[in-house]
Amino acid sequence: MNRALTFLALILPILAEVPLKDSVYTIKDDNFEEFVELAKSRNATFSIKFYSPMCQHCQEMRPIYIQVAKTMEGDPDGIYIFGEANVLIHEAIGKHFGIDSLPTILIFSPENDYVPKTYDGPSTVLDITMGVESVAGLNIRELPNYEEFNKRLALRDENILLGIFKNDKSPLLAEMRKVKEELKFVRMYYSFNVEDYKKNLELGSGEEFVLKFHNKILVGAGDEAFVKYSAEKYSNLRNFVIQEYPYAIDYRTDKVDQIFLLRKRPAAVLFTPFTNRSEEVRSLALQMKPLAFKYKEKFNVYIEDSELRTSRVHRFNSNATYIIFDIDQDDSKYRYTDKDLGDSFDVNDLIKFTQLALEGKVPKYIRSAVFNKDDLSLPVVTVNANSYNEVVKDPTKHVFLRYYDKMIQRFTEQYQMRVEWYKVGRHYLNETRDDLIIAEIEVKDNDVPKYFLKEMTEKDHYYFLFKKDGKDKPIVYTGEVKAEKLIKFLEGHIGGKSRKSKEDL
Repeated sequence: MNRALTFLALILPILAEVPLKDSVYTIKDDNFEEFVELAKSRNATFSIKFYSPMCQHCQEMRPIYIQVAKTMEGDPDGIYIFGEANVLIHEAIGKHFGIDSLPTILIFSPENDYVPKTYDGPSTVLDITMGVESVAGLNIRELPNYEEFNKRLALRDENILLGIFKNDKSPLLAEMRKVKEELKFVRMYYSFNVEDYKKNLELGSGEEFVLKFHNKILVGAGDEAFVKYSAEKYSNLRNFVIQEYPYAIDYRTDKVDQIFLLRKRPAAVLFTPFTNRSEEVRSLALQMKPLAFKYKEKFNVYIEDSELRTSRVHRFNSNATYIIFDIDQDDSKYRYTDKDLGDSFDVNDLIKFTQLALEGKVPKYIRSAVFNKDDLSLPVVTVNANSYNEVVKDPTKHVFLRYYDKMIQRFTEQYQMRVEWYKVGRHYLNETRDDLIIAEIEVKDNDVPKYFLKEMTEKDHYYFLFKKDGKDKPIVYTGEVKAEKLIKFLEGHIGGKSRKSKEDL
């Protein structure tokens, strides 16, 4: 046991059992040791999600984390155990591992002698699953025969790439290992049992790659067919996998970001309300084939359960939402919501809408939170995407604007920063300065200028001063988020002297 686990083993008494609910163990200060021993006794990779019930992002991640745990139960390629710890109640574990942001997932694997690795990827089922498997050392696995391969087809809700080689010196096997990190959205297997696979998959006599799109409907091919590699057509393995995606409609998936980043091409996504109702979604995918075939050279087509995508778009009502994303998903998009998925659904409506969008005859959709004009009289004005230009670009007013991301901020810091920000707002409200607005905008619920979104990849909050005569060149505040320092910053740029003392703030 490494030093981190040894420490906790010394300070935590053993309980008779670790509670299990929804495939996730409940970790407490006094049962952590037993959880660790349970995992080690099975030579398992285990994960712990640290959370707070008061953290919104934690709550939104919970069903995703549960789905990961359920997906990886009974995995034939490894043993995985999942737990979660409420750090507001059970502080010893969180403090020892230095947990300072929520949610945080630590992954422990025998591959790394159970030294914890922090997961820092997106909050999707696919990405977290890949993160766990990566720490576990699961990249490419050998399958001895077709029977084992067939088991994976039945168990796995994912894409599978199978390489069939004559021996471990094959240059095709070397190529497979070379691209495994880039093509993480495809599970890779290989086998040297050429005769067995040739008999069952009707392959040729040489070495081959076979790609199986699971939960896909292929455009211009048999539904959920195998696709075989051809060196003449694809030139290399990477091209083989990526080029096949325009000809497939993904459904019941959260893989869109992975494919999108690789192909760097637009995507059309139909978000459905049919969570966990695979037959309805599959039926819908079949109806979408005419649209996918018509525009297969322009963009990829995906169908997703809307509840899996709350962080990217919006929470949805009972209607379907069809969105065409440009290359930059958070900048240019078109949204269609006029039809529900009942008997009246007609893919021809989407085709017409798509054609108009491509011709520039449909206004761009802007994601925007609710804006109340009465907020203009409050200490801090809540700006949304639709009111951004009206409020921030007003040439008669200085605007000091806070950009923040509710999904990735540390909970305690977020609360304290907002307290300080409202102190500034109240200060200037009392000062009755009519040419200054203190405002804030949340970047997950609103489309914001790309410049600010790019800046926020390194921090989860930013402060910009838009002066009357400098709307296109905002001044960035980078100091400590304390009311008195923020006010001093403003006084230095727009003049005026505070009549309030530090104690009054």
